[in-house]
Amino acid sequence: MHKFLLLFFISLPFLELYLFLKVASLTSFTFSFIILFFTCGVGLYILKFCSFSGFFGITDQIKEAKSQTKKIFKHICIMIGGVLLVFPGFLTSFLSLFIFLPFFQNILYKTLSWRFFNLMNQNMNDSTRKSQVIDVDYVTLDEKK
Repeated sequence: MHKFLLLFFISLPFLELYLFLKVASLTSFTFSFIILFFTCGVGLYILKFCSFSGFFGITDQIKEAKSQTKKIFKHICIMIGGVLLVFPGFLTSFLSLFIFLPFFQNILYKTLSWRFFNLMNQNMNDSTRKSQVIDVDYVTLDEKK
């Protein structure tokens, strides 16, 4: 998984440049550049007004001990989508479009929550089997006696 992410982040600028040149050859350079600036502005707007205010509202609800995991995940998806829109490029803008769709958010939530809970159960089971805790009783020795 780590090798895939490393390869993805190394190849991402080259893929973005390739897609930019392809879109620029189909339309025009200035139109492609305007689209990139527009998506960057939309991403900044989303990050500033939509996602952070809703996210901080949810943190207040968490303090009240309400279970809001799906809402938290949707706000995190909106924040990630906004960050991807800020990065210049058509591939990241296209990925952010998918992240904004509620259908895709539900699929991601089910997949990631299932993996997260399986990982948590695995870690809890491993910790009960391989406990490194040694319980001892001790007595303090006084040197004056």
